[in-house]
Amino acid sequence: MNKASKHFLLSILILLGINACTDDYFDFEDIGAGEWRPELAIPLVNSTLDLEDILIRDTNELISVDPNSGVLEIIYEGSIFSQLGNTIVDLPSQTFNGRISGIRIPSVSPPVIVDSSYTINFSSTIEIDSVLLKTGLLSLNVESTYQHDIDLRFEFPSVRNQSGQRLLILQTLNASNGSSPTVANVSRSLENYTVDMTEGGSSINRIPIQVRMTINPIQGNPSSSADEMVFRGRIESLDYRKFAGYIGQESLQLEEDTVRVNLFKNFKAGVFFVSNPKLEIDIRNSFGLPVNLDFQTLRALNPDQSGANLIDMDLPTDPITNQKNLRRLNSPTTYGIANTDIDLNNLNSNIDEIISFLVEEIVYESRADFNPEGKTQRNFITDTSGIGLDVFLKIPFEGRVKGFSLVDTIDLNFEVVDDVDNGTIRLIAENSFPVETTLQLYFLDSLFNPIDSLYEMGAAVTIPAANIDANGDAIGSVRKITDAQINRERLEKLENGRFAIIAAELNTSEVSQGRNVRFKEDHRLQVAVGLKAEILID
Repeated sequence: MNKASKHFLLSILILLGINACTDDYFDFEDIGAGEWRPELAIPLVNSTLDLEDILIRDTNELISVDPNSGVLEIIYEGSIFSQLGNTIVDLPSQTFNGRISGIRIPSVSPPVIVDSSYTINFSSTIEIDSVLLKTGLLSLNVESTYQHDIDLRFEFPSVRNQSGQRLLILQTLNASNGSSPTVANVSRSLENYTVDMTEGGSSINRIPIQVRMTINPIQGNPSSSADEMVFRGRIESLDYRKFAGYIGQESLQLEEDTVRVNLFKNFKAGVFFVSNPKLEIDIRNSFGLPVNLDFQTLRALNPDQSGANLIDMDLPTDPITNQKNLRRLNSPTTYGIANTDIDLNNLNSNIDEIISFLVEEIVYESRADFNPEGKTQRNFITDTSGIGLDVFLKIPFEGRVKGFSLVDTIDLNFEVVDDVDNGTIRLIAENSFPVETTLQLYFLDSLFNPIDSLYEMGAAVTIPAANIDANGDAIGSVRKITDAQINRERLEKLENGRFAIIAAELNTSEVSQGRNVRFKEDHRLQVAVGLKAEILID
């Protein structure tokens, strides 16, 4: 889940580009000899911007304000969730059977009651203490060769519904005709039944059955020692809401994910230092058992970096595993979720190196190992149990840049009227951000061939930095007017322009003294760009 973003200075510079224009005509006689207002000229840009407006307009990234310092920060995030609670434990179908035989019935007798006990030995590769079933079906097939009526009572004392009542199945069999058995079939849904397989805490994987057969003699019908009642059962379509027991030493591979960081993609060179970057890894675990999370991959990538373009991220040592990339996760003590937070800063990790590396991607992949030390405790999980990772890269606008180069290409649509001759492109900037920008624009035709540049004498300081106080906060604002002369020949060239390359160098206030600056909510940049030109009159 990754979003595109541009650095706020790049956004500002794009807004300064002369591609943002209007076709409005104006009366050049209204332009006096003194300071003229660019909004009367064409093309026209007249905007007042704050940092948050620029970023939200250009990206979908989350912008927040530190409640203590008031510093703005941009947040990049990624998220994965592996939900395997309903598949990590398999509840296979089970069959069981039993018989009651050899009961001789006198020709005249009161009812004969026979009680028997049986056990379903639940066949599974895991140890089951109890399950709350989401689905399940119990089927019974009963046959009797007794030539007397029979009442059957099947009781499952450890299988109880939501009201705590035992599962009870009653079935009546008519007397056999002596040549073929009497047959009956019955089934019960096990939805929302809890099955305790511990037999009072002394065992696992066992479901007791108590069967009572009441024989009601029919006078004159015979009785034989070969007579029998046989039952065959099947439990199938089992799925659970809750499970308690021991699942063994299993592993769960989580998907690889990437946090894409677009903040630096247009920066090419220079020094970039962020004074307090953070990487937060929030891990949600709803498996009630010991879990180790092995970070198989956790690295920063910058494909544009010369030489090595990967840096492994350095995690702090885990106090339980005594390893950096192997984390013991907190586990819930009851059915629920437990969080494990890993917070990286420039004191316990190499996150400052990652940011200075101008990271474009953070790639992470991990594996969860269940019960790493074996059977140290009983396990409990639900059908929705899973492990989720949320990764947040927080880059505060607090730090410094020096000689930082930015290059970007934008579309250009420069149109002039036929009667415009020599002129001046004027840029007026009033800036309360603590960063200075040296700017040059190169104009290209449709084949990306160079046509001209905005400033013939080289890049000019078009946006000066505001002064700063002892905390690195801007004091007031600074105003600067920059003119670039342009003649008819250059105007005609620009009519063929289709693209413009922005080349800028960024320096924060007092960067040569190693000062850090902070960007706040109330910082503003007011920009006006226009063309003052002469008119050709025939």
